[in-house]
Amino acid sequence: MGKIRKQTKEIKVSVIIPIYNAESFLRDCLDSVTRQTLQDIEIICVDDGSSDASVEILKEYAKKDDRIVVIEQKHSNAGVARNAALKVARGKYLSFLDADDYYDATMLEKIYEAAEKDPEIDIVIFGADLLNVRKGKRYYSEQSIIEQFCLKENPFRPIDMHQYIFNAFQNWVWNKVFRREFIEEKGIVFDDVKRSNDALFVCCSLSTARKIYILRESLLVHRTGMKTNMQANNIAEPDAFMKAYEKIYERLQEIHGENFELYHQSFYSRAMLSIRYYVDKVRDDPLTYSYIKHLVAFKGEKVFGFSHYDADYYYFIHEYKYSQDMFAWYKGLLEEIRKEGKPVKQFDYHSTREYRIGSHVLWLPRKIKGLFKSVGKNGLSYTLKRILFHLHLAKDNDPKRTVRKKN
Repeated sequence: MGKIRKQTKEIKVSVIIPIYNAESFLRDCLDSVTRQTLQDIEIICVDDGSSDASVEILKEYAKKDDRIVVIEQKHSNAGVARNAALKVARGKYLSFLDADDYYDATMLEKIYEAAEKDPEIDIVIFGADLLNVRKGKRYYSEQSIIEQFCLKENPFRPIDMHQYIFNAFQNWVWNKVFRREFIEEKGIVFDDVKRSNDALFVCCSLSTARKIYILRESLLVHRTGMKTNMQANNIAEPDAFMKAYEKIYERLQEIHGENFELYHQSFYSRAMLSIRYYVDKVRDDPLTYSYIKHLVAFKGEKVFGFSHYDADYYYFIHEYKYSQDMFAWYKGLLEEIRKEGKPVKQFDYHSTREYRIGSHVLWLPRKIKGLFKSVGKNGLSYTLKRILFHLHLAKDNDPKRTVRKKN
């Protein structure tokens, strides 16, 4: 940890920022926090093993503002970084900000005032703008607060909209502020996965809060269109989303017991929507898609039992492409596997050759090894002719041994 913090008056909000190689936008992020109209805050920055200048920038700002605390850890993921910050946070409320996003100048003040309207308010949810970096376009996110599922009453209790609680708001942690005592009392933490690590935190919070307040105002800008890191995570840990939702499913059953039936439809609709979104993200990688397709089918039947419910059980969000005909999409996935003549079963992604993410990388060493083996056994001339044959550049020099693969 960085410097020792001074004892000050009550800290109203702890702002928690996980950072990993965020030097391009980090100054904008920190400036938006340090210049907030609400000054009684602490800013806990957790560097997740950055290899760029992020740490230097953090230390530079910490020297100028004693509200900033810098924690350094080995590279893991944002969930682990946020959990590290939760252990030292002292604010009455918790706000989570991504290192490439930034606040409106009055954000924390408005959120704090909203939360203080009722001592039972445990969560405040607010609107957000999306800024597409590649296109340079900024627009309000209709998904931050999905009005078709929301109540007019404000604040409200989760049980009052139990059939929509997980779908009325995205599993974004950064457009929500939480009462710290509530989070600690319920033992709510972030998941240790590269993707969807905030889904567990948000779902457990939304369904256990005493009251939730909606502030229908855009108070944050979230950057999108930076595909490099996201796509890398899709390939590096493509099953993270399924692990996340399986853990959420187990945890919600533990928390609510028999009362989980009240939240079941909302959770299944949310899970199906997210699963479809992530499956479509890896569709262009045949190896990953094949693995994920079988994983979704296996978990969908053995763990969740998606097919046990009618199509009408899964409702959709208007004008949101991934939620249209979700059940039909899932049944189509099962049918696709059936037509392939393969059983719906679980595969070991990291050891099964045909589903291993790196199998295309291992292809070259195997071929080189086979090349040397062929030269040693059959001679260089024979081997070269076989290569030319498989490249469709020569006639077969050993028709009894190999049949040319069709293109």
